[in-house]
Amino acid sequence: MYDPDALSSVKEEYRAAGWKQLMNNHAKDGGPGVSDLWVHWENNAISDIAILLARANEVNFIVVSGSISPLDLSHLGGHFGIPKIEGGVTVPDERRR
Repeated sequence: MYDPDALSSVKEEYRAAGWKQLMNNHAKDGGPGVSDLWVHWENNAISDIAILLARANEVNFIVVSGSISPLDLSHLGGHFGIPKIEGGVTVPDERRR
């Protein structure tokens, strides 16, 4: 099992380095587990993305480096599993039902 204090330490280091946390999701059953999404901005564009997935018996930390503007990111909506967003609202995918 992972050490929650170690994960908190990593999160604090990212926060101190100027990263913004966009998502924090804990396990619904109250068990161990967390999913976090962090972005780092540079010149009004996203320069890096970090994803932290922690489960009872494993921790995955993924960092993707590369610049993408929020406008470019919105154009990816509806593709590659990225939800479509219109007017700041996520549009439900009727095909999945």
